[in-house]
Amino acid sequence: MKNKISFVFPSRKRPKKAISCIENVLKKAKNPENIEIVFVFDNDDVDSVKEILSHEIVKNNNIKHIMVDRDQQNFGELYNIGFRETTHDIIGIIADDVIVETDLWDEHIFQAASSIPDEIYLLVPDDGQNVMATHFFISRKAIEIMKFLQPPWFVADFGDMWFTEVFSSIERAFALPNVKFTHIHYTHGSCEKDETYEDASERRKGVPDFSSPDHPYKKYGHVRQQQIEDLQKIIKKGDIDAQG
Repeated sequence: MKNKISFVFPSRKRPKKAISCIENVLKKAKNPENIEIVFVFDNDDVDSVKEILSHEIVKNNNIKHIMVDRDQQNFGELYNIGFRETTHDIIGIIADDVIVETDLWDEHIFQAASSIPDEIYLLVPDDGQNVMATHFFISRKAIEIMKFLQPPWFVADFGDMWFTEVFSSIERAFALPNVKFTHIHYTHGSCEKDETYEDASERRKGVPDFSSPDHPYKKYGHVRQQQIEDLQKIIKKGDIDAQG
């Protein structure tokens, strides 16, 4: 399944945005039949889920969903739950506040991924800010080495920082300026702060300040370092094998 993509797509209380996002994902792909989307919904978001699942684009494409108890899961873990339902070898993370703008975007992803034989890569579309890997593509192989698609300790943020640091450290973070996945976010001034953003703000209040050693990014730094070392081993092994 190396020429197929699975998206993991958490969504909450934004049915119209979620539908618009997947319409763009599929309409602008060269081969939409090679794309799988796994929605992750909160089990209290009944009306939104009903609206999304009743839409024709969901019924007529390779789209499935999982229901979770949000009170029992951090936001990062939603991606890991969704990942376990994916079937393809290229994994993308996306959200309902993303607009896919590039025609034939999937061809760009396949071309970039196929150029890296050991499959250790982080492919980062242009999100309109070009700061960190807010939304990205990664191989199933790399996820299995890292043991998660997103750090399970984060309630809202810092997954982008985590993956950017890991793959920049091993020089395998690749920006794709010709693939635009614009992130529409209130912090960019591109939309209003809605109920879903407010919910994330409330969850952040229970997290220690980033300067504290108890902040999850600091507390689990040893996990990040181990991931860097494990990925480097695969890269070095590939280099040795290539040299004969």
